[in-house]
Amino acid sequence: PPLQQALIYPNPNNGNFTININTKSGKTEPVEIIIVDLYGKVVNQYYSESNQGVINQNVSLKPVSSGLYIVKCKSGSKLFCVKMFVIN
Repeated sequence: PPLQQALIYPNPNNGNFTININTKSGKTEPVEIIIVDLYGKVVNQYYSESNQGVINQNVSLKPVSSGLYIVKCKSGSKLFCVKMFVIN
Protein backbone atom coordinates (compact mmCIF):
# COMPACT_ATOMS: atom_id res chain seq x y z
CA PRO A 1 0.00 0.00 0.00
CA PRO A 2 1.14 3.61 -0.53
CA LEU A 3 2.83 5.35 2.39
CA GLN A 4 0.65 7.91 4.16
CA GLN A 5 2.01 11.24 5.35
CA ALA A 6 0.98 13.63 8.11
CA LEU A 7 2.36 17.05 8.95
CA ILE A 8 1.63 19.09 12.07
CA TYR A 9 2.42 22.81 11.91
CA PRO A 10 3.50 24.83 13.64
CA ASN A 11 5.33 22.47 15.95
CA PRO A 12 5.85 23.43 18.75
CA ASN A 13 2.63 25.43 19.07
CA ASN A 14 0.31 27.08 21.60
CA GLY A 15 -2.57 24.64 21.15
CA ASN A 16 -3.66 26.06 17.78
CA PHE A 17 -2.26 24.14 14.83
CA THR A 18 -3.08 22.39 11.56
CA ILE A 19 -2.81 18.70 10.74
CA ASN A 20 -2.26 17.97 7.07
CA ILE A 21 -2.84 14.33 6.15
CA ASN A 22 -2.24 12.72 2.78
CA THR A 23 -3.58 9.19 2.71
CA LYS A 24 -2.06 8.74 -0.77
CA SER A 25 -5.19 6.85 -1.78
CA GLY A 26 -6.57 9.55 -4.04
CA LYS A 27 -10.04 8.58 -2.77
CA THR A 28 -12.58 10.26 -0.54
CA GLU A 29 -12.59 8.33 2.72
CA PRO A 30 -13.51 8.93 6.38
CA VAL A 31 -10.58 9.53 8.72
CA GLU A 32 -10.61 9.73 12.52
CA ILE A 33 -7.99 12.02 14.10
CA ILE A 34 -7.38 11.31 17.78
CA ILE A 35 -5.22 13.56 19.99
CA VAL A 36 -3.96 11.99 23.22
CA ASP A 37 -1.62 13.02 26.00
CA LEU A 38 1.35 10.92 27.10
CA TYR A 39 -0.88 9.04 29.55
CA GLY A 40 -3.12 7.88 26.70
CA LYS A 41 -6.02 10.16 27.71
CA VAL A 42 -7.99 11.42 24.69
CA VAL A 43 -7.76 15.21 24.61
CA ASN A 44 -9.84 15.67 21.47
CA GLN A 45 -10.91 13.81 18.36
CA TYR A 46 -12.10 14.81 14.93
CA TYR A 47 -13.92 12.97 12.19
CA SER A 48 -13.04 14.22 8.75
CA GLU A 49 -13.55 13.11 5.20
CA SER A 50 -10.54 13.22 2.93
CA ASN A 51 -10.86 15.11 -0.33
CA GLN A 52 -9.10 12.88 -2.88
CA GLY A 53 -6.91 11.54 -0.06
CA VAL A 54 -6.06 14.91 1.54
CA ILE A 55 -7.24 16.42 4.85
CA ASN A 56 -6.37 19.80 6.38
CA GLN A 57 -7.75 19.86 9.93
CA ASN A 58 -7.46 23.03 12.02
CA VAL A 59 -7.18 22.22 15.72
CA SER A 60 -7.69 24.40 18.77
CA LEU A 61 -6.82 22.72 22.09
CA LYS A 62 -7.49 25.33 24.73
CA PRO A 63 -7.12 25.26 27.64
CA VAL A 64 -4.58 22.46 27.67
CA SER A 65 -1.34 21.94 29.58
CA SER A 66 1.99 22.40 27.88
CA GLY A 67 3.81 19.20 27.04
CA LEU A 68 4.12 16.41 24.51
CA TYR A 69 1.02 15.10 22.71
CA ILE A 70 0.32 12.42 20.13
CA VAL A 71 -1.89 12.50 17.03
CA LYS A 72 -3.23 9.16 15.79
CA CYS A 73 -4.98 8.87 12.42
CA LYS A 74 -7.32 6.00 11.63
CA SER A 75 -9.29 4.98 8.60
CA GLY A 76 -11.82 2.33 9.56
CA SER A 77 -10.03 0.06 12.02
CA LYS A 78 -6.62 0.75 10.46
CA LEU A 79 -4.22 3.06 12.32
CA PHE A 80 -2.15 4.64 9.57
CA CYS A 81 -0.12 7.39 11.24
CA VAL A 82 1.17 8.45 14.64
CA LYS A 83 2.85 11.84 15.13
CA MET A 84 4.09 13.70 18.20
CA PHE A 85 3.91 17.45 18.78
CA VAL A 86 4.72 19.93 21.55
CA ILE A 87 2.48 22.55 23.14
CA ASN A 88 4.41 25.39 24.79
